[in-house]
Amino acid sequence: MKKLLVLAVIALVSFSVFSQQRINREELSFTSESEKITNATGWEYSEYSGKWYSNENFIYSGNPEGWNLKRIISHCTNKFNYFQFKRLDYKSQIYYVLFVYYIGGFYEYPEIFEDWVITENSCWSYIYTKEEYEKIKSNSREVSLCSIEYTSGKTIDDIRMALERHYKYKRENFYCHFPIQLKVDGDDSIVRFLLPNNSNASQKSLETQYFEMNKEDFMKILID
Repeated sequence: MKKLLVLAVIALVSFSVFSQQRINREELSFTSESEKITNATGWEYSEYSGKWYSNENFIYSGNPEGWNLKRIISHCTNKFNYFQFKRLDYKSQIYYVLFVYYIGGFYEYPEIFEDWVITENSCWSYIYTKEEYEKIKSNSREVSLCSIEYTSGKTIDDIRMALERHYKYKRENFYCHFPIQLKVDGDDSIVRFLLPNNSNASQKSLETQYFEMNKEDFMKILID
């Protein structure tokens, strides 16, 4: 009798397991996106020469004329082909993702720093809460956005994985600052900024290097 009861329980559990519905994960998608920012002047002060140097879309304290421009850009920390924000809803929260596309590179033989390979369309993606994103609308002279996560991926699944990582480990906002001067010497028609990267740029960093552009054009990264 006891054996029959055990077999009945096993059969009931097996039926319950195998009869569970197959439910797909909820689809995640971007709900809107900003315009692409494709041009800004990069400025950097050289302690060596005592001069300021400007270049389009990258920051470099020198004159790259006569050199392989893509190779120089690929080694720079601050550079972009274009950047834009995209919005998505995740777990009933609104997030904004900054996508920065740029010319990157890597050594095929990193142990001996040989054979540098240039990548034309690399991307870093930085995830911000709605509260952080809306700092851009501030009337303050300067703001700094702090991402909750970042990834070198650029697909919606890459962003999902980064958000899941954030929720799993419940880490605080401390990644990759995005410092912006919304008013330059009292002039609110110009914006200076540094795109986020692993060096955690700060407002002080803007004293010697920054991108500069018309504020009206910069504000096109706002979605709503």
